[in-house]
Formats: sequence, C-alpha cells, structure tokens
Amino acid sequence: MAEPQWRRRYEQLAGASGYLNDLGNEVLRAEGLAGPRDTLMMAASAATASEGLALALQEEWALYTPQEAAAVTAALQVTLTQTMANLQFLTVAVGQIAARGDLDLASSAGAGLAGILRELAGKASGQTATAPDIASATRALEAAPLARRLPRTVHENMITVAERIGPPAELTPLAGHHHPDATTYGCGCTLRIRSGRELYYLAYGDAHWSLFAEDASQADACGRRFWDDAHVIDLDLLDPLAHPGQIVQAIKEALQPSS
Repeated sequence: MAEPQWRRRYEQLAGASGYLNDLGNEVLRAEGLAGPRDTLMMAASAATASEGLALALQEEWALYTPQEAAAVTAALQVTLTQTMANLQFLTVAVGQIAARGDLDLASSAGAGLAGILRELAGKASGQTATAPDIASATRALEAAPLARRLPRTVHENMITVAERIGPPAELTPLAGHHHPDATTYGCGCTLRIRSGRELYYLAYGDAHWSLFAEDASQADACGRRFWDDAHVIDLDLLDPLAHPGQIVQAIKEALQPSS
C-alpha cells in the first residue's frame, strides 16, 4: 500500500472538491464485505474508475495545478501497488475455492491453472506482472471446470445445506407455499436443525438467511408459528444463492454458544 500521507493527499484534495467517491470512501472503512457479489462489485468499480480516470485526464482542463497532479499521481501509486497485492490475494482466493472442493487442482486442467497462478503470484510479489501474464491467468480461470455444481435455486441450496449438516437435519416444505424454482426469494421450505437440546429452523426470507429458535415461537389464531425480531438470528448472509458451505459455517458459528 502507499504511504499514509499519499493517501491523505488525494483524499483531502478530492474532499475539498466537493465529492469523494461515495463507494470508495465507504469501502475504505468497510466491514463485513463477503461473497462474490461484493467482490465482483469492488472489481467492477475499480475497473470502471480506472477507465473513467483515463477519459478525465485526456480532457483539456483535466487539472488546474501541479498539486492536483501530485494528488492524482499519489492515487496512481496506490493503484499500481494495490493491483500487485490484489493479484496475490486472488491466487489465495482461488486456493480457497479448491480447498472447499469446488475446483480440482489435481486434474490435468487444474495443474496447468495452478502453475499459471503460482507464476502470476511470484511476478506480482516482485511487481513484474504484465498484461499478458494477467490475460493468461484470466483465460485459464475462465476455462477451469467446477468440481461440483453449485445450487441454482434457493430450494437446491436448502437441500445441499441439509445434506452437509446431515441427520437429524430435516427439510420441510410448507404446504401451499413451496416455490422450488425461486432464485431471489424463499422457496417456502424450512430446515429443522438440532443444536444441543435446542431446535432451530433455517429459512431464507426478507432478503436474509436466518435461524429461528423453536422455543421462542408464538402461534397465531390459525396455529401458524411466527417470531418477533428479537428472537430471529440473522446469519448476515443476504445472497439467496450463497455458497451452501458458507451458510453451514454461519449456522455453526451462530449456534456455537448454545451447542
């Protein structure tokens, strides 16, 4: 990363101009970024900002003072340094995909990919990675086959989570409310999970994966269960197609104190 004073130089000047990019400003202080949605959003934002800067610098009145040029130079220094660091972080992230069993680096195709990524990480460490190096890694990653298919619907996700937790986890579709093809909202199923002496229900709804403790439920006039907000355990996962392994991990972490 760039030295702190370099960062301050362009942050303060941009702030004085009346607008520091809201997304970038938020990310500098961000907590809890997790999952492909956030990662891809950040990558796309960085690429778009770089392309936008190229257009801005080509304008006749792009800069007024050498001090403004110094701020841009400092920002570019951060970009160059961080890009090399991010290439190394990328290789670690791909390794985590393989460690979960979603990518087979032991296969012939996987071995080739592993070699390309090792070379890229080494060059990035020495800040000698080039555009052809990155393009080669992009092509190899694009062609790499998944070792197992990820869920395409919320219902498939619930089934896979149940399989990963194993007995006595029990998946129960709600009669008249089952939506097996849903991809952006709940499928109408609940997954009954035992943790110690307690029973919990897993469900996706209101744009969150959540757990509900059975003994905290109430019943309406028709006998249907419901919970108030104070007794809902939010797993901090918004994506309905979050990786089933990530959901299982969040469940275990949430229930750890009571297990």
